[in-house]
Amino acid sequence: MTSTPNQRSIHIDAPVEKVFDHIKDPSNFVAADPEPVHLSNVSLTPEGVGSTWETSWRAFGLPLHAVVTRAEFVPNRRIVDRASTGVTWTYRTEPDPTGTTLYLAFAITTKLPLGNRILNRAFRSQGRQLEKMLTTYQEAIQA
Repeated sequence: MTSTPNQRSIHIDAPVEKVFDHIKDPSNFVAADPEPVHLSNVSLTPEGVGSTWETSWRAFGLPLHAVVTRAEFVPNRRIVDRASTGVTWTYRTEPDPTGTTLYLAFAITTKLPLGNRILNRAFRSQGRQLEKMLTTYQEAIQA
């Protein structure tokens, strides 16, 4: 079960194809994260779905690790990446009159509905991280 994720959006002065081409690359995700994250063991499939990579970082002084699997890939529309930690990252792109609106969502999924609500509320500050990540994407794509 998945609860309502934290979601943010940003306008980017670029066509959908250019935005999507940038966000599909896991190294750009790591570069956009305001926290230091290490990327390794990247294995990309031509169709997108089934691509995998590993990330590692530190939180609360503890080393953490996740294996990320690309669960959905609809070119120029949507990407869903699921981490072994229970985190799901969802990207959506939509054309707008002057470029593209990029949406980025974060949700924690557990097998317990109450656990989903508690964890997603506890991580509401993730919204600030999403805003920082979107700004980094915007700056990189518009450069």
